[in-house]
Amino acid sequence: MDKKMEMMIIPTDTGCMKMFIYGFKEPSSKGKIITEYNEHVAIAKGYNFKDTMLRSLAKLNKTITNNKLD
Repeated sequence: MDKKMEMMIIPTDTGCMKMFIYGFKEPSSKGKIITEYNEHVAIAKGYNFKDTMLRSLAKLNKTITNNKLD
């Protein structure tokens, strides 16, 4: 996997969401997205950037929701 990384910061009312993006340099190349929000982290791997980003955000949302219920 390529060692170059892109970082996307999304400001929210209660902090910043950070997305670390590895790979996806060529069409249909594999990549990994790590999404962090406060102390919560979600990791997704895949070949399609948009699908992988959505999967990572969905995992993060599920993690946050499960922690609020506990």
